[in-house]
Amino acid sequence: MTENVRMTLDMDVKSNETVLLTLLLGLLDVVERGVVHVDDAERMLLHPFRNARLAALGVRPEVLELLEASFFLGDTWRLGDASFRSTLKQLREGALMCLTAESPAPLRVRLSVEGT
Repeated sequence: MTENVRMTLDMDVKSNETVLLTLLLGLLDVVERGVVHVDDAERMLLHPFRNARLAALGVRPEVLELLEASFFLGDTWRLGDASFRSTLKQLREGALMCLTAESPAPLRVRLSVEGT
């Protein structure tokens, strides 16, 4: 029997951006290494319908644009290795630029886990 688990992160907008960008960097790494399939990564984080909600929460436009660019990772994966690696490099550089654009602030994050 498979049990579902719901994980909820409560955080302020700055922490939200940091967590999103950190998750993006991690997903790019495991997709590149073949640990997670690109389609699964898209289901986890890289989903276009989330951006409208993130924008309403106050996430910076440059972070939203980077996430939006990552929505096409599966397309570049299907185009072949050179295009895929180029896209990974651009996304990594963009995520790191967004993370380092402002001075680091302490993360205010609370994780809740519930079994269903």
